[in-house]
Formats: sequence, structure tokens, C-alpha cells
Amino acid sequence: MSLPLESLVRDNPTPPMAIDYACGAGYFLTELALQLQPLLEQHKPLVNPAEYHKSMVGIEKEYRLSKVAKVYGQQGIQVCYGDGLVNSHEAFPDIRDGHFDLLVANPPYSVRGFLETLPEEERKAYSLTDSTNDAETANSIEAFFIERAKQLLKTGGVAAIILPSSILSNGGSTYIRAREILLQYFDIVAIAEFGSGTFGKTGTNTVTLFLRRKPTQPDTAEHYRERVEEWFKGCATRKRKQAIYKDGHLIEQYCAHINVPLTDYQSLLRGEAEGSWKQQAHFQPYHDKFDKSTELVNLRKQKKFKALGKAEQTAEIAKRYLGYVQSIERDKLYHFCLASDQANPVLIIRSPSGTKEIKQFLGYEWSSAKGGGRYQVDRGCQR
Repeated sequence: MSLPLESLVRDNPTPPMAIDYACGAGYFLTELALQLQPLLEQHKPLVNPAEYHKSMVGIEKEYRLSKVAKVYGQQGIQVCYGDGLVNSHEAFPDIRDGHFDLLVANPPYSVRGFLETLPEEERKAYSLTDSTNDAETANSIEAFFIERAKQLLKTGGVAAIILPSSILSNGGSTYIRAREILLQYFDIVAIAEFGSGTFGKTGTNTVTLFLRRKPTQPDTAEHYRERVEEWFKGCATRKRKQAIYKDGHLIEQYCAHINVPLTDYQSLLRGEAEGSWKQQAHFQPYHDKFDKSTELVNLRKQKKFKALGKAEQTAEIAKRYLGYVQSIERDKLYHFCLASDQANPVLIIRSPSGTKEIKQFLGYEWSSAKGGGRYQVDRGCQR
């Protein structure tokens, strides 16, 4: 009910393509069909709803659930028995990259060894594979479903994905890369945190991410990557001055954000090892970390370095420190530009922490009566 279904029906001459790549028994797709019904009656009264159902695709890896989805789903909904992380499914040509207007899903979380079930060629389709050290112990399957959403959605396509809230805060290279994917390829429309009472007694804190796919032609992420690389080449030539001028306001915004004067930051962009940027407090933590870095420790042990004069040693360290700072700032400025490119402010909704308040916020509570797994709707709660 929070998705732009009305505009997808009203403004498109053909049915929007929708997918749930971990559909279970198909509840999301069935609900989607029900939500579309009154919209079709209002905006497309002559259209047979079954035509829209044919544009809905579910993928489910658990065979029994996929059969349930096929039996009880709305007529015409395509249900594929297969792995949602696999790139293509022979019997379902609609499952292909850049093809979907809408994605809704609650993918699995923390599945140890999931990568081992993916063929080697399929793993190569994910940049996240490079961030995992051991396929046998890797369990960050929810991160891979984020990258899969990026692959499946077309420009402007929207997604609502229920994930563990830890996806926004976990350390480790896989989760960091997953958050980079979110910033690089999506506008984040809203984040709704529902807390640990959402799914029975599992205790998992969840968030629903509402996302919109950034343009793929041209690729927004690639555009800003190239722009930042151009900025850090300095601005000595006329061509580079023009490149900085095009998006110069973003550098100004970033400097205001980190409280560094623009002129000082430009000395860093120009690659001045002893530029005025070094005097800014913003860079002090960088200096402290670099001073204890393995790179610097090993450099000072080298015979070649020890043979240099004092001034030469100082210059070599300053040169390496400049490269160290530029590497970090290049990454920070890049993601700042991507975040600034958001078409809308991000709406953040957070569940209260008290048990009574959570119950009212959700509109239901899970029963601990014999049989378990049941929830009771609180009739006194307002939608």
C-alpha cells in the first residue's frame, strides 16, 4: 500500500512487470494482485486483470512452497521453482536483468554456505563475491539479494525489500559493499524499522527499504565516479577546470559538510603534499592512523629509505600520506555526490521500543499460545 501502484497502472500502456525473487507461498504477489484490482477498475476498466497477473513473477527455491504458490496464487501469476540469485531461468524468459518495474520481497537472512550452491559463473555476476573470503562459511545472503535487485530493476523501477536492520550497520567488507550498492544504484525513498516483534518470536530487528533504481543509461554511479577521478587529477589544465566547474557546487557542499574551506580542499585536489589542507582538523584522524599504519612502519625499515637524507625522508612520507588521504577522500566525496543526487528527502520511520507501544505500532502481537506462530490483530489499533 506504500508503493506507487496507481501511477504504474495509470501511466503505463502495458502492465508493469513485477517480481518477488524469494516468494515463498506467494503471499506478496497475491496481495499485489488484490491491490491492483480496484486500480484497474478505476483506470483500465476494459482490461482483463489476468493480463496483469501474467506480468507478475515469483521465484522460490523450496519446492513445496513453490507448488503452494502455483496452486493458490492468482490466475496467471508465473511461479518459478529455482534460485532467486541465479541470473536466468530457461523456462521463464521474463526473468532477465533490467526488465522489472517493481520488486517486492522478504529474502532469506544469514544462510551459511549459500554461495556453494551457486555455480561459479553465477557468482561472477556479483561484485559482492569479491568481498567474501570463504564460500563455505559465507552467510550474507541478504546482501546478495540487494545486488540482485539492482540487476533486475529497470531505470526508475521501485523496490520494497524487508531485510534485517543489521544490513545498515554490520561491519565486514560484504555488508559495506552492499551499502555502497544501495547508495550507488538506488535513490533511498524511505526506511521503515519495525523492530523485533514483527516476525513472531525470531527476535530479528527488521527494516523495509523503499528504493528507486537510478538511471542505467547513462549510469549515474559511473558518471560520478568519473567526475571524482577528474577532480582528483587537479585543475591545472583548462579541460579539468571545466570538469570541476560542471559539478563544482557538489565540492562546495561537501566542504561545508566537513567544515573545510573550499580553497584548502582544492589544494588536496591539486595534489599538493604540503598544501593548506594539512592544517585542517578534519584530517587529523587520518594522520594519526597513517602514522601507525603498516605501510609507514615497513617503509621506515627499508634500507633504501634509511639511506635517504632527512629532507628526502620527510618528502617521501608526505607523498605517501597525500596518497593515503586522497584515497579516503576520493571515496567519501564520491558517495557524498551520490547521496546528494537523491531526488527526494529520505523518510525514516522507527518502531518504538516499549512492548505495548510496539503492539500498537504494528497493529498486532504474536500469540505464545500452544501451536505457536500465530498473531492476533489488535482491533483497537489504527492503521
